[in-house]
Amino acid sequence: MKRSLFEIFVFGSFLSSAAFGADIVFDNFEDMDLLNDAGTWELADGTNPDPDVSSGDLVLSTADCCSGVFHSEPISGDVSVRIQARVHSGSLGLVANGSESNGSYFVQVRPDGRFDGLVPGLPDGIPFGGVSVPVAAGTDKDVIFQLDVVGKTVSSWFWEVGKQPPASPQISIELTDKQAITEPGVAGIFVGFGAGGAPSSSTVRYIQVADAPIPIPEPSCAVLLLGGIAFWGFGERREKLSRD
Repeated sequence: MKRSLFEIFVFGSFLSSAAFGADIVFDNFEDMDLLNDAGTWELADGTNPDPDVSSGDLVLSTADCCSGVFHSEPISGDVSVRIQARVHSGSLGLVANGSESNGSYFVQVRPDGRFDGLVPGLPDGIPFGGVSVPVAAGTDKDVIFQLDVVGKTVSSWFWEVGKQPPASPQISIELTDKQAITEPGVAGIFVGFGAGGAPSSSTVRYIQVADAPIPIPEPSCAVLLLGGIAFWGFGERREKLSRD
């Protein structure tokens, strides 16, 4: 049976993900049903208005701080959270190992395009990052946003869809035993204040949560894929012309 290059690539990507770990949940919201989805998601306290999935995407907005959606079951051990999203206004963030008693790890893109995070639960938290990212909030471009927690290392990636991902995470920190969160906690996404407390809104295409770092596409793989698609398309065209 003949298979297209795209089918082969998708199957290869699935095998690669399986080799690195297993998905805890993947949701692209196409069923347009969030809170009745087998108890998978819960709203953060104070979320207002309710998230909207009527378009087949998840739209999160708030005029206050903060609105969020979290996986309903606490996760122990390593965790990776990835989303594809479009930030319309305000800030967008990812959370891992979150609990009321221990705080959480979180990273966020601020309205001015700065990419940073904190580890709460300590006297003043631990700031990490503070780097500028190529796509600032409000530019209406889809981005991939990922947070990885592996042992005591917390790192995060951010890149525009259709462009090569960075060769290494934009922010990364190695925590001490005292700083690290060891208790199970939830993973999810949130939107926060815009500039000057303005309303915040983001559209999320999908969220993926796994028990090991979700593989970052290698630049060489992207080049090979584009070249392969071009070669495959040329071959298909020649075959069609020969039939005609």
